[in-house]
Amino acid sequence: MTQTARPGATTTRPGTTGASEVQTLSPQIDSTFIDRIVEMSAANTTFRQELTTALVRATVAAVAAEERAAYYLRLLATLRSPGNVQLTPAEVDARLEDIVSQGKELTRQFNELYEEFSRVSLRAAAAMYQTDKPVTTEVARNFTLRELLILVIGAFMASLLLAFGYFVIRDRLTEVPQKG
Repeated sequence: MTQTARPGATTTRPGTTGASEVQTLSPQIDSTFIDRIVEMSAANTTFRQELTTALVRATVAAVAAEERAAYYLRLLATLRSPGNVQLTPAEVDARLEDIVSQGKELTRQFNELYEEFSRVSLRAAAAMYQTDKPVTTEVARNFTLRELLILVIGAFMASLLLAFGYFVIRDRLTEVPQKG
């Protein structure tokens, strides 16, 4: 017997019994079954990852090759254009020298910026000491031969004068009055 389906109505088939038989037919899934499925899919996953990596590398290489080809096509179009002015070797040398000097100037500016950044950002010196008074400088110079000779002679004369004074004072203090 066939019934027409109405919205909200259930249909029954003449060969089905109930939910209890459906449970007995479902397979029992345990952790070893799931582990084996994961093991079987690992090789597939690795293959797909390698395939994707190779595709990305090939695409990057193709884009680089396409860019090089486009550069040379633009260069060829520029050379074939009617407004292209041919430069003499002297003009080429002058332009190259200008480019080199600009590069050197930019390098100098970059080095100055780097030095300023290093000085401002690191500030290691400020943590080591503190300035309390203005900086003073002293110039120490070596003796000349003439100055050294005068110094030695002056020291010798001063030592003779001190020795003579010592002996004179000693004789006067140890002098015994004579009786007589």
